[in-house]
Amino acid sequence: MLSRLDESILFKRLGEDNPGLAESVRNCWGVAEPLLRHAAAANPRHTSHGPDHALAVVDILDHETEPVLPTLRLTSQEIYILLCAGLLHDIGMVGPVSGSDESRDQVRQEHHVRTMTYILVHGQDLYLRKEYVEAIADVAAAHRKLDIERDIRERPIGLNSPFIPRTKLCAALLRLADECPIA
Repeated sequence: MLSRLDESILFKRLGEDNPGLAESVRNCWGVAEPLLRHAAAANPRHTSHGPDHALAVVDILDHETEPVLPTLRLTSQEIYILLCAGLLHDIGMVGPVSGSDESRDQVRQEHHVRTMTYILVHGQDLYLRKEYVEAIADVAAAHRKLDIERDIRERPIGLNSPFIPRTKLCAALLRLADECPIA
């Protein structure tokens, strides 16, 4: 499945612009992919939230952004946030394989918040760049239920950085990609 990520238009662009951030995405996927496979197996009644779904979302992000990439002028930092959030947006579905249907339904209903928490707590384990963890968590959680305008903060990346990524734009792109009919 790594080759499918390597074929992503956004991933290729990130690799050209910032190989270090691209390597972080690759390492993140190496950790997230088996966790998402486990989540899909634990929740067979629901639409798959496994690795195929995460990569399908990245494919849709490619198709959404490619025609308008010059207009959007996504920076390498925004592409990094968008790719990581796209790959991790359902990581909150990770949970026990056993459990009642009710507890699985509750996990499903709360998985956007669980996703945010998981990323904030395990960002280092996911090989995410420390200064991007909050932005990635916000964007990933916004794939459902959150009010993007009200609940997503745009703030500088790092302590002394003047750069403020457009996390609201990234969140809107991710939500659209996740809502598209995909297998």
